[in-house]
Amino acid sequence: MKRTRESLKMQAKASLRTNYWKLVLVGLLILLINGGSTGATAGSTASNAISTTTDNYVNEYYDYGYNDDMEIYFDYYGDDIDPYAGIVDDTASNFSVFGIFFGVAAVIALAVVLVLEIFVLNPLAVGAHRFFLVNLRFPAQMREVLCAFDANYGVSVKTMLLRDVKIVLWSLLFVFPGIVKAYEYRMVPYLLAECPEMSRKEVFAASADLMYGNKWRAFVLDLSFIGWNILSTVTLGLAGIFYVTPYQQLTNAAFYQAVCQEKSGRIGDGDRYN
Repeated sequence: MKRTRESLKMQAKASLRTNYWKLVLVGLLILLINGGSTGATAGSTASNAISTTTDNYVNEYYDYGYNDDMEIYFDYYGDDIDPYAGIVDDTASNFSVFGIFFGVAAVIALAVVLVLEIFVLNPLAVGAHRFFLVNLRFPAQMREVLCAFDANYGVSVKTMLLRDVKIVLWSLLFVFPGIVKAYEYRMVPYLLAECPEMSRKEVFAASADLMYGNKWRAFVLDLSFIGWNILSTVTLGLAGIFYVTPYQQLTNAAFYQAVCQEKSGRIGDGDRYN
């Protein structure tokens, strides 16, 4: 029998009371990780700054001098006649140098963010999911957050990276396929946290199996938090830090646990800790 949203949320609320401050800290870590992912996307947009500066006078050729009456004259070899073209040309060149510098800096910053996300933030995300999962049974310790660095770190890095790449590529097909794939791969971090011995292919297959017939259920569960997310926005994120994020993460962990149990323990039971 499938568990209701209300029962999942009741379990999450009960768990939240047992280990509150540690849950708040790990929830804050989740927010920072999600912020890092957003920053990487923003950085890719900023890197286009190299092409924003152009020299409108690059095709103009001119010369000037003084005639016998000491009056200035101009000889132009181009489309327009502008006595200030040289000044504008120098200014445009300065802007061009600035644009190149800004673009290179943006590309470097983007590369640093991507490396940090792939090799540090994604494994931390796996550990954070494990922390919330463990906390459903008993107060979890902060060391759970580092589990991905101890158990099968390479698989965690590769699997989380491939998950992100797949979601992005599917999102290019009118967005909707990306949303579907995001729900299909929803259980990837939980599986990496609970079953570190699984290979990358096994993790993707297991997540797809767990979410088969449960995508709409997960979507409705997410919709049920819209009011809480609005409250978090209105309070400038304070409600999110101190209540909404840990509450929602615990509910999602309870959902993973429930789905595993409904699958008769074929993949995981949401109860297994290594």
